Amino acid sequence: MAALGAIAVLIALVSDSCWGLLAGAARRLLRRSPQGLTALTATGAVAVIGLGARLALTGRHDWPS
Repeated sequence: MAALGAIAVLIALVSDSCWGLLAGAARRLLRRSPQGLTALTATGAVAVIGLGARLALTGRHDWPS
């Protein structure tokens, strides 16, 4: 049981380290490019608006009227 726990911790450590390094590289890239930050902001806004529109159009049919 301890070995399985240690393996899970090791996998999580490696995975989280990779995500951290990737996020750091993306941050450095976006700090150098204002256009990249604007594009990222616009992409996020479009995604949120799209998800909101989908939710508004599909509705929720299991909710009492």
